[in-house]
Amino acid sequence: MRTGVIVGVALTLAAAFAAHAAGQTAAPPDEYVVWVDGLELRTEASMEGAVITTLARGTRLLNISEAVTGIEGQYWRHVGAGEHDGWVIDRNVIPAYFYEPFKRADELGKARDAEGMVGAVAEAVERFELSYPPEGPLYSVSPDGRKVFIDVSYPFRPDWRRAYPSKPMLNYPVPVLYFVSGTGLTDYLLLTEYSAGKWSDDSRYYVYLAWMWIELIDTENRDVESLGEIYYFIKFQEVEFVGDYLIWMTWESTIEPELRMLDVIDMPVLLAYDVVTGERKRVLQANPATLKSEVIPGRNYDYYEVIMVPAEDCPERLKKAELYKKFNGEYARGRSSNA
Repeated sequence: MRTGVIVGVALTLAAAFAAHAAGQTAAPPDEYVVWVDGLELRTEASMEGAVITTLARGTRLLNISEAVTGIEGQYWRHVGAGEHDGWVIDRNVIPAYFYEPFKRADELGKARDAEGMVGAVAEAVERFELSYPPEGPLYSVSPDGRKVFIDVSYPFRPDWRRAYPSKPMLNYPVPVLYFVSGTGLTDYLLLTEYSAGKWSDDSRYYVYLAWMWIELIDTENRDVESLGEIYYFIKFQEVEFVGDYLIWMTWESTIEPELRMLDVIDMPVLLAYDVVTGERKRVLQANPATLKSEVIPGRNYDYYEVIMVPAEDCPERLKKAELYKKFNGEYARGRSSNA
């Protein structure tokens, strides 16, 4: 048994902002919030551990862990809950530091007030200066107005490099919160880099950029699928939904033996992915015969220009896509590693 003083979230935020103002890195947040309905506090970091108590949604917890404990693909966090201390599944708690600005949105979402939920999100983003000015608000609302993804980007990030030792890329993770009218805070992504994306017209699928990789979420079952790299010479917002197809520019490796200076080159390709069947189709592909010999040097790759032409099996309806119109008959960049 143990007792402890839970640091108020207002003081946590104030201390964090004070550290930022002083040019210091903010300390890891000490207070966490249970965001699921009923979370078991266990005596050890295992599903075999005895249940001490069941924690209600919204319960504040004191973080005791310097780093989470990974067991059989599951992360566990050591926490204090009033007079008790024990272990909880890390996925089911979130730092109050990130949750508190959106508490009202969570409440309105659970009350099925979709308009109020979205309004509370917009207010929180503005009030807490969560987005970077050049990028604008980093939240994306579904076409039906019932769902929203939010990148909780403070002007600074806490140093969590000890928090997830088996995931070294998550040194400064920032959660991307997912709210739904009827359930409030429903899930979150823990990413190092994120770019707000696009919704399908039916509000079921959401596509975003994690680092330079396309990620697609089916929000009905919350399945996440990594579709591949983005062609980074266009804005990510130029990905398109056309019916059941998601269309984006990327590269695919090909062997071109007739090119004396190269054995393998990544050729640009406009791909379409059927979100229902998982089938991929080429919409536009590079014509190797048009590859320019001039090299455009880059940091990690050398680039070569090549003309894009329609793929033989491209469905007619996809030829109406804006990316098809933009690149058909135009030069795009292939690449080869210069490492």
